[in-house]
Amino acid sequence: MSADHDIPGVVAYGKGRGEYTLPCGYVDGAGKVHNTIILRETTGAEEDILDDDQLSTTERITRVLSGCCERLGEITDKGLIQRAIGDRLEKDEGLPCSQADRMAMMLFLRRTTNGDRYHLPEAQRTCPHCKGKNNPMHVDLDKDIEIKHAKDPTKRRVQFKLPRKGLLAVMRVLSASGEESLTKLMRGNNRKNLRTLAILARLESIGDTNLRADDFKSVDLVKRLSSVDRNYIREVYNKVEGAIDTELEISCEKVACGLEWKTEIDIGQVFFSPQAVEITEADLEWI
Repeated sequence: MSADHDIPGVVAYGKGRGEYTLPCGYVDGAGKVHNTIILRETTGAEEDILDDDQLSTTERITRVLSGCCERLGEITDKGLIQRAIGDRLEKDEGLPCSQADRMAMMLFLRRTTNGDRYHLPEAQRTCPHCKGKNNPMHVDLDKDIEIKHAKDPTKRRVQFKLPRKGLLAVMRVLSASGEESLTKLMRGNNRKNLRTLAILARLESIGDTNLRADDFKSVDLVKRLSSVDRNYIREVYNKVEGAIDTELEISCEKVACGLEWKTEIDIGQVFFSPQAVEITEADLEWI
């Protein structure tokens, strides 16, 4: 990589190093927001971490992101960066990065390592109606993925009124520790409650009722909320903690079908799978 890519403020995608802006960011003990990040590309070390089944998904992401992060705002201390990303800050060290920040970092890291062009897996472009396999689809990770930034990263709890139920609710921003708890709760049959648990992981209370994601009564209360109230809650936490819109609209190319459906880019382990590289005989020297 040329020295030009090390000029401060220059964004270099797919060049081994890049500077990006997070939707929320780390807030230090003095209240300063650190929401710019410089990432270097992944190496074999990060590939091995992503494949390590002995680690939880949250821990894998924390290790990969903190390992590839060269600077978080003005922070270069690796220990502090890992604590900020992994939600393990010590007393008076401030507020951690949000779950939306971690998703954004994964997106940015993929772009830094392999560029903006992403090949959508065959399974996601196979029509759910006629089972026809649509032509290869490529997503521009810069232009096709929308990132919404938090209005005020220094505020991590918010109170609002549910439009249908009319009760006040208190919500907190989800970070790595909440993400880890949510992952554990979603194991087994709980996956059928995915949307409900995603809301519960953020809600502290509705009216006079305190909520816990591992409590059956709390789960039941949130499941019984109207769709209007549940959608309102989602809009609130997208506004407070920032959001990444990974949903894509696809139309079946088969004339007799023409079905339109939506799919989401899974910003996880598969997202970092190597893309096909064309190698010709001219690139090889047999010895």
